[in-house]
Amino acid sequence: MEVNGHKLRGGVDLSGLNFKGENLVGANLVRANLRDTKLTGANLVSANLSSADLTNVNLVGANLTGANLRSARLDSSKLRLAIFKGANLSQANLAFSNLEFANFADAMLDRARLLFANLKGALLKGASLKFADLRRTCLVGADLGGADLQGANLRSSNLKRARLRDANLRHTNLTGADLRYADMNGCDISRANLCYADLRKANLERADLTNANLLHANLEGANLLGANVVLSYGVKLNGATMPDGSIHKCNHRPLGCIGEKIRRKPRK
Repeated sequence: MEVNGHKLRGGVDLSGLNFKGENLVGANLVRANLRDTKLTGANLVSANLSSADLTNVNLVGANLTGANLRSARLDSSKLRLAIFKGANLSQANLAFSNLEFANFADAMLDRARLLFANLKGALLKGASLKFADLRRTCLVGADLGGADLQGANLRSSNLKRARLRDANLRHTNLTGADLRYADMNGCDISRANLCYADLRKANLERADLTNANLLHANLEGANLLGANVVLSYGVKLNGATMPDGSIHKCNHRPLGCIGEKIRRKPRK
């Protein structure tokens, strides 16, 4: 394939060039050097960019549906409104990138590096993020419904108002995470670390928190109706809806007590 006089092939150096709005469907750019390249609005559907260097690239509004970006470098890049639907980004580096409102539906992001990335309002429904590094990532208002985040590291991340309905959060590190108003209905959060997490007003209806670490977590005003949970020492529950439907009115007694177990209300 040749675009603007440049042959597109594996290992090619295209750094700093302008391919704005170009049609690059199915392009072979394996291990290509695309640092500082402008690909705004480009069509990269089914392109092969595995192990390519896209550091500081501009892919705003670009279409990478079904593209192969395995082990690619996209750190510090502009990826706002880009479409990665069904793309393979496993082990890719997207640290410090702007991914606001990007579409990662059904994408593969296993073991990807997304620390300090901005994923505000991003669509990640059905995406696989197993063992991904999402430390200090902004996921405010992001849609992670049905996503697989098993073993992912979300330490100190901002998930305020995120939609996580039926997501897999087993063994996930959510230490110090902001989950205020998050919708976690039906989530599997078993064996997750929620130590010092802020879950005020979060919806945890039907969630499975078996063996989850809730040490010093804040669950004030949270909805735990039908949830399966063992409460740890120092958990704040004022105003929370408990699994049996009752409202917890104060934190004076240490519900708090290690080993206090509250199971789902038996079905009639």
